[in-house]
Amino acid sequence: MPKTKAARADGSPLAHATTDAPSMRRFLRLRAVQAATGLSKSTLYLRISRHEFPPPVPLGEGRNSPVGWPEDEIAAWQAARIAKRDAKTRT
Repeated sequence: MPKTKAARADGSPLAHATTDAPSMRRFLRLRAVQAATGLSKSTLYLRISRHEFPPPVPLGEGRNSPVGWPEDEIAAWQAARIAKRDAKTRT
């Protein structure tokens, strides 16, 4: 993880300025995942069951808790699909 340096509003560093804080990950809800992938809800869950798409992460406790997908995992899935397409066009 890259180290981040905290600073005051005037730009001067704080005494305990260096931290090893992980970067914040953003979760996408179902509609955003559908918009990003062009896939329907049923197709997404079919591909999840076939281990062809990243599973969602529960965002709460209990059976009916909301779920979300880490944005970076959706981006990686998109990149893999593009790489697969590009590999086919090269052959």
